[in-house]
Amino acid sequence: METPRQALLPVHSWEEAQAAAAAALRKADAPVVISLRTPATTLRAAARAQARAAVRELLGTLLDRAPEAVPLVTTPGQPPRLDLPGTPLGLSLSHDSGITLAALYPGGATGVDVMRIDALPDWEMLALDYLGPAERDAIAALPAGRRDHAFAQAWTRMEACIKCLGIGLREWTPELQRLLARCSVRQLALNEGLSGAVAWVAGQPA
Repeated sequence: METPRQALLPVHSWEEAQAAAAAALRKADAPVVISLRTPATTLRAAARAQARAAVRELLGTLLDRAPEAVPLVTTPGQPPRLDLPGTPLGLSLSHDSGITLAALYPGGATGVDVMRIDALPDWEMLALDYLGPAERDAIAALPAGRRDHAFAQAWTRMEACIKCLGIGLREWTPELQRLLARCSVRQLALNEGLSGAVAWVAGQPA
């Protein structure tokens, strides 16, 4: 159930790893994920503004233009979008208290999700409703001390996939499972106490 350590996708801390993020974005064989330290609150306006500024700066490096000249379109309730014909780019943001992730993928659509690993007394019901019976049973079979982490991994994988496909959160069905299986998905290398995942579909319009 748990993802092997070597399978974790690296996350580039902003701004410390800005050069590494730009170099990875030029290769673009998988989404590039950056992390930002944002206010420890559920109010997300400041976090969104920080993330948009970082994305503009990173794309400015890639496109050889000033950050303020990067045509990033933001619409409430929608992921930001690069309005530059001939330069397709998947973009996705995710927030939790104190952290924001941004995923960028020139190869197609992407989705990213992050959550803090907490004990959830109703995890079994949530897992059955949204992750499906097989995932619920696999988590339940783990030692009690590992279940919160496993649930967070499974939940962020699911959320990343539905963001990538742009379909919105919905209860599990076999049809939904087949749809989500179109995505490639990787867990992210994050600090202890956090779980995150990124999903992508190569060639799908962003």
